[in-house]
Amino acid sequence: MNRAQKEQALYLADEARLNLWIHEESPLTAIGGERQRSGDTQQAKFDAGLSKARRGESAHEYLRAQDLEFFDVDGSWLEVPVKSKFPDVVSYLEAVRVHKSKVKHVGMKWESLDPLNFRGGNIKGLYDPGHFERREK
Repeated sequence: MNRAQKEQALYLADEARLNLWIHEESPLTAIGGERQRSGDTQQAKFDAGLSKARRGESAHEYLRAQDLEFFDVDGSWLEVPVKSKFPDVVSYLEAVRVHKSKVKHVGMKWESLDPLNFRGGNIKGLYDPGHFERREK
């Protein structure tokens, strides 16, 4: 195995640990979202303001990231707040605060599994709490 393949294997092992932990210990339910992404798709997401990473910069392109969707204990979807759907910044920031209070424990668990693990809830200027990735050494 080359270095990139070893990193992918370590990432997948942590992803499995996280998903099992969510299933067994978190009050939330998670479903899988996007894991692999082409360079063209990544660039389109960047151009649309949905990602801070350009083509070639996303862990999704190297199979070291996944996006999850979360559901609350009552089965309701914990939709990520989108700034354009709110009348003002104050109400948007309040929605982010509430959302973050419900999902932050999952991101903290992810980061506790390995120092290279990073959660999208910590991206400056882009709230992406369902994004979980393993950074390169």
